[in-house]
Amino acid sequence: MNGKRKLPKGWRWEKIEDHISDYQSGLARGEKSMQEGYPHLRMNNISNNLKLDLTLLWHIPANEGEVKSYCLQRGDILFNNTNSPELVGKSCLFNIDGNEIFLFSNHLTRIRTKKSLDSRYLVYWINALWRRRYFENNCDIWVNQAAVRVEDLLFPIEIPLPPTTDDQIAIANELERRMADIEKIRQAALFQKESITAIQGAILRDAFPYKEGDKLPGGWRWAKIRTEIESDIAVLNKGSYSGENICYIDITSVDNIMKKISGRKEIRINDAPSRAKYILKENDIIVSTVRPNLNSVALIDKTHNGHICSSGFCVLRLKRTHYAPYFFYYLISPYFVETVSKMVQGAMYPAISDDDVKDFKIPLPLDLEGQATIADQLEQKMAEVGKMRRAVNRKVEAVEALPGAFLHDVFGFDKGS
Repeated sequence: MNGKRKLPKGWRWEKIEDHISDYQSGLARGEKSMQEGYPHLRMNNISNNLKLDLTLLWHIPANEGEVKSYCLQRGDILFNNTNSPELVGKSCLFNIDGNEIFLFSNHLTRIRTKKSLDSRYLVYWINALWRRRYFENNCDIWVNQAAVRVEDLLFPIEIPLPPTTDDQIAIANELERRMADIEKIRQAALFQKESITAIQGAILRDAFPYKEGDKLPGGWRWAKIRTEIESDIAVLNKGSYSGENICYIDITSVDNIMKKISGRKEIRINDAPSRAKYILKENDIIVSTVRPNLNSVALIDKTHNGHICSSGFCVLRLKRTHYAPYFFYYLISPYFVETVSKMVQGAMYPAISDDDVKDFKIPLPLDLEGQATIADQLEQKMAEVGKMRRAVNRKVEAVEALPGAFLHDVFGFDKGS
C-alpha cells in the first residue's frame, strides 16, 4: 500500500484468502431475454456508485442444478473479474431482500466471507484498491484471457483488520453513512446537469418554435435540406490519397452533449476501415444517422478541415447563400431530435438514412443576414450554457472523487507498519 500512516494499536495485516469461505465464477449464457427466466446480474449491473443497478436486467433459463449453484444470497460480494482495465475489481454487495432468485454471469465472481470478516468491510477495501487502479496495474498476466482468477489477483492481498469484527462493522456503518451523503450530493449535481440540458432545449425551442406546416413569419419559407446543400462531397480513395495517415472521425469522436468533436484517431491510410468515407471541409455539418435520439451532431471548424469521417454520418455542406451555424442549431433543436427519433421506433437497428436527414424541412429566414442574426444570438446564449455546464461538470468530478478520498482516510495505511 502507498501510505504514511501506521496501523492503529491492535490492528493487524492478514491475507484476504484466510477469511474467505466460498467463491465461484458465474454462469455463462448466450440466450437472454428481458422477461423470461431468472434475473441474471452482469458487470453492467454494478453502477458507478458501486451499487446494484437493476435498470437493465437480463433474464436467462437455468435448470435446477444451476439455480442451486449460482443463486445469490444477501451479503454476497460480486467481484468484476473481466480482464478490462477500467472494470476489473469493481465490486458491490448483493443486498436485495425477498425470495426472488438472482443468478450472476461468468464476468462476475461471487465471494462469501467467514464470520471473521464483515462482507461490507471487505467490499469497501476492494473498492479502495479499485479506485487506486490497483487491479488494473496487476492484471497484465491475463492480457490474453477473458477473465482474471480472483484467487490469484485478490485473495493473496493483505487487508488491515481492526481488533474485532464489531470494529469492522462500525467502520462499514460509518462508510455507508458517508457514501449515502455523497450520493445525495452527486444526485443533486446530476440534477443540475439535467437542468442545464433543459435550459439549452428551452433556448432552442424558443428560437425554433415552428413545426413543419406551421405558418412562418413574413419572408420566411419551408425548405427541404437537400435543396440547400452541395452535392460534391469528396469520398476517400485509398489508392489516390497522397498522405500516409488520415485523421478519422467516427461516432465516438463526437461529444453529443457539447455538440463538438472531442476526439479523433490518426491511423495509417492502409489501415483505414471501410467506413472511413467523407473528406470534410470547414463549416460542414455532420449528423450521426445511428441512434439519432443521441443527436451526435457537430459543426466542422478549421482544425478538422480535411479530416475523414465515417459513413455513419450524413454530411451537409451548405450552399454559399446559407449560414452553416443556423442549420447546425436547428439540427440540435428538440423538434429535430424528437422527430427523427420517432422514425426509428420499433426498428431492430436504431438508425435513419441520409435521405431522412436531407428530406427534413427547415424554416428559413429571408436571407443570409437573417440566419446569421439568429445563429449569433444563439451562439452567445450557448456560450453561457457552456459556462454553467463546465462549472457543474467540475462539481460532479469533485463529488465523484470523494469516495476515494474517504476510503483512503480509512484504509491509507503503510503496509510496512
